[in-house]
Amino acid sequence: MKNLLMKFEDKAPEIVFEWHDTDTTARGWVVINSLRGGAAGGGTRMRRGLDRHEVESLAKTMEIKFTVSGPAIGGAKSGIDFDPSDPRKDDVLRRWFAAVAPLLRAYYGTGGDLNVDEMAEVVPITEANGLWHPQEGVVTGHFGNDERERIQRVGQLRLGVAKVVEDPRFTPALDAKYTVADLITGWGVAESVRHHQNLHPGNDLAGKRVVVQDGATSAPLPPITSPRPVPASSASSTATAGSSTPPGCRSTRSAPCCSPATATLCAATGCCRSPR
Repeated sequence: MKNLLMKFEDKAPEIVFEWHDTDTTARGWVVINSLRGGAAGGGTRMRRGLDRHEVESLAKTMEIKFTVSGPAIGGAKSGIDFDPSDPRKDDVLRRWFAAVAPLLRAYYGTGGDLNVDEMAEVVPITEANGLWHPQEGVVTGHFGNDERERIQRVGQLRLGVAKVVEDPRFTPALDAKYTVADLITGWGVAESVRHHQNLHPGNDLAGKRVVVQDGATSAPLPPITSPRPVPASSASSTATAGSSTPPGCRSTRSAPCCSPATATLCAATGCCRSPR
């Protein structure tokens, strides 16, 4: 097994896209470890000091993740070497996503990651570049080019990811109106912990503490105390429980908080009344 892992780690990725910003010192990479199943997926992160090696390692980790959990696609990752606290961040992201848009249409799907918020940044910026959803490339590459099926699948992504979770079993705070995008990663982590416990009976989860290390997380992970599915936190949301208007216009249906770039998505999901 060790030899197989070393062989996997040492193998060069299938595709490496390198980008240098025209207006700043920012640089970035899309690393696609393989196009297994016709597509690859992995989030977009930003931090000062990031390098190609880091992105390659994360892309390989994503491939292992998809091998275990599905779908049967390749692993990928995007990384931008730039200070996320720099006021030029938004402009850098806009130029970045304009450059990688052809990949996102054809065979690569992305989302939020470290210092990049999916609903507040990735979705509206990719939509402004003509994409229906940042996972559109996975739909096209993995499922094929049948136009009717593609529209249906991408439509399901647009509505499903932005859907407000209203079942109290799956959200830590109904009033916060967390969306599927806010909760899905934390829910997966919590269910993995539950599955591990089921494999090792006699160790009750009630009262256990969980430590989650993730620089992109700020919403709380509630205690695991119930046999029902565990409400979980966001992997990238900047909202907190009890917030009436979380950023990114993804929670409050009555607030006029959509940007022009997301007006179409907001109209489809009903998250806002009008663009600002």
